Amino acid sequence: MSGDAKPARADYFFYGTLMDAAILARVSGMPVTAARLRPAILDGFRCVRVADRHYPAVVPAVGHRVVGRLFRGAGVEAQRRIAFYEDRDYRPRTVEITGPGGIRARALVFAAGPAMRLTDEDWDFAAWCRRHRRPFLNRLDEWMKGYAARGAVSAQ
Repeated sequence: MSGDAKPARADYFFYGTLMDAAILARVSGMPVTAARLRPAILDGFRCVRVADRHYPAVVPAVGHRVVGRLFRGAGVEAQRRIAFYEDRDYRPRTVEITGPGGIRARALVFAAGPAMRLTDEDWDFAAWCRRHRRPFLNRLDEWMKGYAARGAVSAQ
């Protein structure tokens, strides 16, 4: 996101590491409750592994759908922290998702940017949790110190 003013609250669709409530809480700096993080589906996109990485990106893909989580009510500071975490390789875009009970909602998703190298391999959250979650959690706080060092400067 640019340095433009952010809305007081924003909703996000997460499809990768931020589907994990513990990771999301550490990244956003907000408590993550079951009411705030709910199952959701993004139609017309595919979730693939980023080349030489253990994390995914979404790309538009007719006939595909991505199962993820709708994160409701991120405050301005949480939005800045999430933008920092998502890095400049991703491009934020507003999408329509289907949430619990079939509700339709607009949410922000970080999709693959033009310079991102992608595989044709579908990314599997459960497999990632089994293989990579623990070491990832061990490095996460160190990564987020980079945000703290920047102060309240908005990433992207």
